[in-house]
Amino acid sequence: MKGAPRTDYGSGRVFFAGSAAFREAWLERLLHQGLAAQKRGDQAEAERCYAGVLALAPQEPNANHLLGVLRCHQGRAAEALALLGKALAAAWPEGPSEEDRRRAGFVMVAEAVDPWRRVSRVRMRTLDGYTVSELAAAAAVQRVLAGDWSAGFQTPARVFGRDFILGLGCAELDTASERSAGAAA
Repeated sequence: MKGAPRTDYGSGRVFFAGSAAFREAWLERLLHQGLAAQKRGDQAEAERCYAGVLALAPQEPNANHLLGVLRCHQGRAAEALALLGKALAAAWPEGPSEEDRRRAGFVMVAEAVDPWRRVSRVRMRTLDGYTVSELAAAAAVQRVLAGDWSAGFQTPARVFGRDFILGLGCAELDTASERSAGAAA
């Protein structure tokens, strides 16, 4: 291919004499060649192509993903996990900063109306959604690994008890429930 880069994939050195558009097209071509090689069982060629992409763009999510899948099929789990992690990190949108998370919070209000049209409200205050999700997911995984789970779709409250979220130290109930008087008869 005229204008194709000269490369030594093993050293990670690649020399381009073309534009950024040419570079992107070259990366795309290498990815397609690698995937085609992987589909036909030519792992060495697939690996060479993915390494070529990563020599030019180390954070490229598709190349990291495909090489991670290849490493998994080769039984190289640690390398596979590292590559798949890089692929996810590059593709995943960035969330709020630690400072933003510390300042954020969430208030959930539940309201119930009884047959006499009296309203009861209760509030739950939590840390930010990212932190609560992390803590709840980690606690749920620990409980499941310890054998505390039920088959089928279940909410965390149904499986781990209604106070599951409160036991994580990231939420509290407003104990002052509000009640309004019922409507006049």
